[in-house]
Amino acid sequence: MQAFHLNAVSLSSIAALFYIAYVIMQIPSGLLYDRYGPRYLLTGAVLICALGTLLFAITNQIWLLSLGRFMTGFGGAFAFIGVLVLASSWFPARYFALIAGIVQFLGSMGALVGEAPLSAAATTYGWRHTLIGLCLAGVLIAFFIWLIVHDRPEHMSTPARPKFGAGELHRLRVVLSSRQSWLVGLYNFAI
Repeated sequence: MQAFHLNAVSLSSIAALFYIAYVIMQIPSGLLYDRYGPRYLLTGAVLICALGTLLFAITNQIWLLSLGRFMTGFGGAFAFIGVLVLASSWFPARYFALIAGIVQFLGSMGALVGEAPLSAAATTYGWRHTLIGLCLAGVLIAFFIWLIVHDRPEHMSTPARPKFGAGELHRLRVVLSSRQSWLVGLYNFAI
């Protein structure tokens, strides 16, 4: 707020851009995972988050600050869905709900536990330097994702990549007609 002479409403509007991008990309990210697989998309998404964080850290213009925040939400939209795609490929179906729950828990704990060290780093090094450090950590994470993550075990055949079209609309109707999808969505909205 001090660096850009923003009031609470302006800062909140910029912060909300993360969630706007995140929500907008939920369905497209699922479709993209079906088409391209998790290795490419997770690597690219983390790099987009890192670039958005860097842009947020180095700019002196509010529109670039807003763009950086939007980019982090755009890239972040691929995270949870990517874990679900990997879980469905690498683990038996009976573990899917457990893995989804563990990842949801770890994400919540990361936000809860990470606030104090992030605040301390921003106080000690300044918010811009702290964000640049997070950008570098993001690039490192993207590198390790590229090295370690594989779309599926080698013994599994590679499914044909679907073409975009009517198949997506059918799959979307199936998901939207599921009571369980709405309950999970309502639960996540409520938390």
